[in-house]
This record gives sequence, C-alpha cells and structure tokens, in this order.
Amino acid sequence: MREAAVVTALILVEHPALAEHRDHLAVHARRVLDTSGYDPNRRVAWRTLEAWGHNPPGPEPLPEEPWVWGPHSDGRGDLEPPF
Repeated sequence: MREAAVVTALILVEHPALAEHRDHLAVHARRVLDTSGYDPNRRVAWRTLEAWGHNPPGPEPLPEEPWVWGPHSDGRGDLEPPF
C-alpha cells in the first residue's frame, strides 16, 4: 500500500503547483527503486528521478514500448499528468 501511495504522489507532484515537494519525494522514489519488485512502479520512480534532475541508479527498468503510449502521448507514459 505504501509503495502505491508513493507512486501516486510521484505522478501527482508533476503538477507545477506541487513542485516544491519534489525533493522530499525523491527520497521515496529511490526507496521504490531499491525495494520494489514491481517493474512498472520502478519505472515510474526511475523516470521521475530523471525528470527532476536527480541521477537515477542504473539503467531504466523495463523500458516502455512505443505501442504502450496513447494516441495523444508525448512519450512520457506513466508520468503523464492525470488532469
């Protein structure tokens, strides 16, 4: 449950009004990368760290295939804002 909450927060904090919380959440993103066995959550955490200018460790886990992207996607996949 905690991991799901962290991943949700990582996606929501992409909104510019919530940008001040990114550095605090980066610690939790690293924890997801270190402990999660669920590759889609690890991918969100890795891409979030990369997008925020933090150095994600290692290669991107489970890269998305282009066919996963929606028709209006800019290629960001899991990090697309839900609003």
